[in-house]
Amino acid sequence: MDRLEAMSVLLAAVDAGSLSAASRKRRASGAAPRCGIGAFNDFSSKFRGFAPGYMVVVVEPFADKADAARSQQQVKGCVSGTYVKYAQHLGE
Repeated sequence: MDRLEAMSVLLAAVDAGSLSAASRKRRASGAAPRCGIGAFNDFSSKFRGFAPGYMVVVVEPFADKADAARSQQQVKGCVSGTYVKYAQHLGE
């Protein structure tokens, strides 16, 4: 599987135009390491499989859904409302 094409754990999706987006993104990004998980953020338009117009915080890539689900279980104690989704990060 291509490194950029994988299962992702979505930690947060906030309206990219919202004033509160930066704060919510920081909370989700900061919470993941407390659970031993690294996360990154990017615009949802840079992912095939995500609706445009959001700033997303994700944990990826995972080769399969089972690996992503294990990571989600680990991080959900630190970040609520997470879920697993297939996405292809299109890069810069």
